Order: sequence, then C-alpha cells, then structure tokens
Amino acid sequence: VFGNGMLLSRTIKLIAAFNHRFIFIDPDPDPARSFEERKRLFEAGLDWDAYAKELISAGGAVYERDRADLTLSPEARKALGMQSRKGDGKDQAKETVSGDELVRAILCADVDLLWNGGIGTYVKARTERNEEIGDPANDAVRVDGGSLRAGVVGEGGNLGFSMQGRYEAAAAGVLLNTDAVDNSGGVDMSDHEVNLKILLEDMLSRRLIASRERRNEMIRELEPLMIDQVLENNRAINLCIRMEERRLSENASTLPLLIQELLENDACESHDLPPDLRRLTSPLVGNLVGWSKLYYRARIDLRFEEYPEFVERRFKGMPLSDETLRDCVQRHPLRDAIAKTEVINHIVHHAGPTFLFRLHHQLGLSYEAA
Repeated sequence: VFGNGMLLSRTIKLIAAFNHRFIFIDPDPDPARSFEERKRLFEAGLDWDAYAKELISAGGAVYERDRADLTLSPEARKALGMQSRKGDGKDQAKETVSGDELVRAILCADVDLLWNGGIGTYVKARTERNEEIGDPANDAVRVDGGSLRAGVVGEGGNLGFSMQGRYEAAAAGVLLNTDAVDNSGGVDMSDHEVNLKILLEDMLSRRLIASRERRNEMIRELEPLMIDQVLENNRAINLCIRMEERRLSENASTLPLLIQELLENDACESHDLPPDLRRLTSPLVGNLVGWSKLYYRARIDLRFEEYPEFVERRFKGMPLSDETLRDCVQRHPLRDAIAKTEVINHIVHHAGPTFLFRLHHQLGLSYEAA
C-alpha cells in the first residue's frame, strides 16, 4: 500500500494490508479518518506500527508478520472471511494463526479490490509449483489464482502474479489486467521524457532556448501535457482490451492463427499462453495487444515524412510556432521510431491487435500495405 499510500480516493475502506514487517487489520474503517492517517504515515515515511491505534475500528490491530501466535478478533475474522474452527463444543474465535496464514487470508479475502503495491509474486496457478515461480521469499504465503475472491485486482508492482496465475484468476471471475498494462504509465512516461529532453537539448544548442534554466522550466511546464498523454494511452489500452474481447467473443477464428504466427516468429512464448485459448480473458487480450505491437513494429517500415503529424502531436503545447515546432521535430534523431510507435499504437488501440493480421491474411495485403 505505501507505494502510494492509497491516497487517490478518500472513500476507500482499507480493511487489511501487509508488508515485509507488519500486518494491518481494520475491520470497519472510517474512510475519512483512515485516509488522513495513511496520508500522515506516507508523507512521514512511517511504517504500519506507527498507525494511531485509537483510529483502528473494533477488533483491528497491527501485527508483527513474523509471529506464529497472532490472536484474531471475531471482527477481524469476519472482515477477512476466515472461518473459526469448532472444538470442544464452543467457538474458538480467539484461536491463534501465524503471520503467513494471515497474509494468505488477506490475499483471498472477499473484497472489492485487491491492490498489489509491493515486491514479490503472491499468486500462482494450481498447476504451478512454488519452485517454478522463482520467488522463494514468498513461497509460504503464495496462493492460487482460483482462490481469489476479490472483484478487481490492481497492480502498482510488477510480477505480483505468475502469468498462469492471472489466467486462472480471470477464469474464476476476477477482473484484472497484466502488470504490463496496469503499469504502462511508468515506461510510457520515461519514453515521453527522454524524447522531450532530446528535442529541448537540440533547441538549446541552436539557441532557440535562452538558457538551461529556461530548458528546465519548460520541462516542468510540459509535465501536465506528458501526464495527460500517458494517461490517455493507458485508457486507450484498456478500451482496446474491452473492445477486442467483444470482437473475439463474436469471431475468434483468427486468434489461433495469429498466436501461431507470433510463436513461430518468437514474438511470444508458449509458457505465457493460457491452457485453453477458447477462454478469452483480459490478461490474454492484454498480452495480445503488447505482442502484436512488437510484432508489427518489426514488420512495418514507417518514415517520419509519411506521418509527421503523429510525431508533432507528441510535442503539442510547447511555446513555439507551428513552423518552429515542425522544424525541431524534423531534426529529432528518433523521429522515425516515434512515428512508427505512434502509428502502430493508433491502429492497435482503435482496431485491435488482430486487425492488421486479418487484413494481411484475408486480403493478401503485406503488413505495410495493410
């Protein structure tokens, strides 16, 4: 959680969280007070043990994760959906559990949102052994994708699930993407930032920018523009996934052919495919979006001169005349690569990952002609 403090919404009811040291349980949190306390801890760089105990609802607590004798209240058990064992004719509601058991219960809790903001692979498929995952530190707490009861999974970390674990969770009804989709903003922002700095450096060398201080000011001024472009790309990817799921649900005849072509050209790996290609899931379609972009990039030769507007819009909003901006963009050493990326993204986002493949095979067009 403290990767971002869960501070994008004041209405979140954070029932449980854990990191490598502590486990936080708040069975019936007050959203407003919980938000302010998380904000305080996040801004001060404090851990869960600094959470004000008087703000935790009845039955909640902060536990040390490495303990083997944690006592849970009935409220905590109910919030996490943990059944109390029966013994000697009475309810053993105060029985102890280990930290590992409690983490597994949190991962499998019946909640609206399961958010992964940390490091480690916590979910695998039933068919996978822990030894195959490559994260021995979390072997004791890892669960199967089919055991998840969350409505939605969001990922701020990478590799929180094995790919097969994602497919299994999706098949069980959990709505989730791949971590590459959820975290596309990080890579995309770096791409935008590098391309902008290259352009500004050239402008600085030609004295189109008065000083390095002014260059730095322009970067700060253009941050909102880059953020908007990155967020728009992420929204477009998610919309693309939803639309392609609908298209493929109506006609998936080309899907096995596309996947076979991707495999034959090393554009994807067989171990990243689900056991049943007939079951369309968001993780599979999300992978297809990424795989197809890389595949088409390797087969389509685009030049900046053919699509200058796709590159220029990357830098729209700069305090330059259209003529000066066009001149600067034409000098950009990565102009062809940016054009190719933008054009292919535009096609895949709007028409889906199978569109160019269908034109190629059904109409006999080359990928460039398509």
